[in-house]
Amino acid sequence: MHTDINLRHSALELLKRFYGYDSYRDTQYEVIEHVMQNRDCLVLMPTGGSRSVTRCQPCLRKVVPSWFLHCLH
Repeated sequence: MHTDINLRHSALELLKRFYGYDSYRDTQYEVIEHVMQNRDCLVLMPTGGSRSVTRCQPCLRKVVPSWFLHCLH
C-alpha cells in the first residue's frame, strides 16, 4: 500500500495531541489512511481495539461535525 508521508506525519501528530500515544496499534493507521483517501472500508475490531481512534481521527483532519467530537471526551 502506498503511504503518503505527510498524511502519516500529521496523523501521528493528531494521535499524540488528542490521545497521548506515540504510535498506532496493529492496523489502525491503515484504516485511517483508507478513510482519508475516500476509500470504502469495513473494519472489525475487538473490544479494546481503540476503535475511537480510527473513527475520530479522520474527522479531525476534515470538516468536524460538532456532534462527532464527543468521541474525544
